[in-house]
Amino acid sequence: MVEVKRFWCLLLDNGAIEPFFVDIGLDGMVVELKEVIRSSKNCMRQYDARDIALYKLKEPIPMVSSTDLLQSIKNKGEIETFAVQLEDPFESLTGLLAPTAIATSSSAGSVLSNADDDLTLYCWVLNASDAPFPIDIGKSKGVGHLKRMIKKENEHKFAAIDADKLVIWKVGESSLCVSRHLIFGKLSSPIPSAEIGVTLRDIQSPQQIPGCVELNALDELSEHFSSAPRKHLHIIVEAPTRMSNSILAQAPGGLAVHMSTDLHFALEEDSGPPSKRARLTSPENQPSPKRQCLDGKQNDEQDQLPKSDSSDSNKSQPTINSCWSPRSNTVRGLYNILREERLVQVRGTPGCGKTTLNHLLHAYIVEKQPFASVLSINSWPPPGQTNGSFEERLKLIDPRYPNPGLVTFMLFDEGQDSYSDEYLWNTFFKGVQGGHFKDYRVILFCSYGSPSARPVSYKHSIEPIGLLLTRAEFNEVVARHERKLNLHPDLLDHFFHLTVGHVGAVIDLLRITSYQRVAEMRKGMPFTVDAFNAENPTGSLIIQLQGGPFGRGVPQARELSQDLSITSFFRTLIRDGVFEEREAEQEAVRACHRNGWIHSYINAESTTCYTFPSPLHSAYVSWLLKPSDDMPTYRSVFDLCFAAISKFKPSQMHTPIRRVGASHAIDPLPEAQYQDEFYRTVFSATAGSVCISPEFASARGAHLVGRIDFFIPTVKWGIEIIRDGHQLSEHNSRFTRSGAYGAWLKSGDMTDYILLDFRTKSLRKCHPDIPNLFHIVFGDGYQTATVYDNQLKQVGGTIALLENHF
Repeated sequence: MVEVKRFWCLLLDNGAIEPFFVDIGLDGMVVELKEVIRSSKNCMRQYDARDIALYKLKEPIPMVSSTDLLQSIKNKGEIETFAVQLEDPFESLTGLLAPTAIATSSSAGSVLSNADDDLTLYCWVLNASDAPFPIDIGKSKGVGHLKRMIKKENEHKFAAIDADKLVIWKVGESSLCVSRHLIFGKLSSPIPSAEIGVTLRDIQSPQQIPGCVELNALDELSEHFSSAPRKHLHIIVEAPTRMSNSILAQAPGGLAVHMSTDLHFALEEDSGPPSKRARLTSPENQPSPKRQCLDGKQNDEQDQLPKSDSSDSNKSQPTINSCWSPRSNTVRGLYNILREERLVQVRGTPGCGKTTLNHLLHAYIVEKQPFASVLSINSWPPPGQTNGSFEERLKLIDPRYPNPGLVTFMLFDEGQDSYSDEYLWNTFFKGVQGGHFKDYRVILFCSYGSPSARPVSYKHSIEPIGLLLTRAEFNEVVARHERKLNLHPDLLDHFFHLTVGHVGAVIDLLRITSYQRVAEMRKGMPFTVDAFNAENPTGSLIIQLQGGPFGRGVPQARELSQDLSITSFFRTLIRDGVFEEREAEQEAVRACHRNGWIHSYINAESTTCYTFPSPLHSAYVSWLLKPSDDMPTYRSVFDLCFAAISKFKPSQMHTPIRRVGASHAIDPLPEAQYQDEFYRTVFSATAGSVCISPEFASARGAHLVGRIDFFIPTVKWGIEIIRDGHQLSEHNSRFTRSGAYGAWLKSGDMTDYILLDFRTKSLRKCHPDIPNLFHIVFGDGYQTATVYDNQLKQVGGTIALLENHF
């Protein structure tokens, strides 16, 4: 049988007023002792047991009182003078027995026989109890045992308090008997036992009661009680002074280590470092927008008062869909940042998984801090739409505001609704941030922006967390999809790079794929990139993406047609990949940002930049834009391409544009350079009337045989670009009768197309079977370009490429 031993402990970091003990089998290890200690203390449950530092005492510490002990340990820097850290998590506990016992100066306690060991002590919790309650306990037990039993008997009252925080007072036998009446500390006439509560409610401290004695946690009860007289109150329990009666009656939460900071994190949608913003000024005229439902109707949710769960919020569990990725690393990292920074903003465009992450974080907090209060707030109405102050609205969410007395997490969904509430940000959120409301931790999941545009640096010691799915999380989402999918690894790579982990985009691509090539997948044939492109030409794919989670984060065609400034801004953003904020387009940018159509971040020069949430978003918008009325007339697709090529700049061939990607990376591949420069010039040649493919928008695009690169909707021309004849047959096959674009040609949705082979190498082979093929050969370090047809015949003269065409 495993021998169980008791280890007395002192928590240095928490200002503990009393030691506490834990019981554990001697067959355990240090790492298991850490877990037992963590589980026994409310204030430790927010930490990973592996992060707790344990020290073994070199010699027993005599204890007359906890005050003397704490005075002997002035700070942790002196701990090595009397203790040795237990660094090996797998060290056996048997070696800790002799030196770790905490000695006491009292020898009055003795081991009694079971027959003489029983006590029934009637107890009263000051400022909380309505009637005395009995505790049955042995005389040989210590006061520390009594604290634990009192806490267990009053779990609802003391859920927020560790047992060692309770102060136990022995009531003198002549002090407070149910047959006597105490008024202002003096004994008076007898009163019924039912009235004792009324009398004690006038007592602010047990010290006001004559004969009350505070008991030391290490004392045995036999030192103080030879017997327990009947019809007497024996014990008064005093909770920490900051715990009010209402809190003791309601508190479901626990204590935590509070850290002060003057900044908070804004977690961005990209996987780069999160930018931190100071919330020290009032909102800068950013009214909360009306959110749009999937049916296009306005959501009136922001016009309603926020409601919190009527049950203890720490007991309730959010709904977790089994198809969701648990996002363990992301959730854990977000939780750690929230604990340290107190106030956190998570920004992301609609459909990127903010609400799901909110639910996952809620569940994680409940698991890690079962004694904390977790409040989910669906919306926050601006002050002008409801009566009462923001304090009154906060009390509707948390009746214990502003001093809950326990760690309270507030999770705001649709946090952008709060931007126009100046008082909420400058009083409550700023107070949370600075440690004034020390029990609160607040996180806001927002679709856009912030009340302040001032960027500040962030602590590099905290690992950056991104809102987009990591590759491992992406794989989990695919594996948990409700329909079993047999997707080729290349197609999975393709999806991940098109979406850069945007949850809504991933979900909709999986939805579309799950209804295609079903019979083949059931037979074990994987769904390939070619099969996906054949099933989903870009125009068709755009239509299928409407209405789902992805569609929540993109504009509708009518919204673009109604505002030409937004159309102009989008054309520029599609062309350049990244847009730095300028005064001229400020209103259009702000409108797009607030609608969640674009994503913002702060670059190295502290400039606000905007980009699309994913390559798929960029391609989608390009196909949605109405063709420009200013597009010049060209006789053929070749004439258009020849005009575009003649405007190439040699320097641009070495510096491709930035693409939409996880880190706004630049794709250095030559094919990407050709695509980028051709897009720049064909964009100008068509006055912006050019649609791009998701592959072109992606930094990964040049690696795969994707769909058609560019489409000119006004004239229904398709343009495909390759490099040095790479995969020429595969590219050409998509324009055959059975290819991805054969149906387009047959139906008239595409009237003509061209294959452009950009190269620096010499030509050696004709391709008579590919009439739409043209080779563009660069010479003299991209100073010249010569065009040849599929028969290797030169078309037109050699083009001199200049830097200053336009």
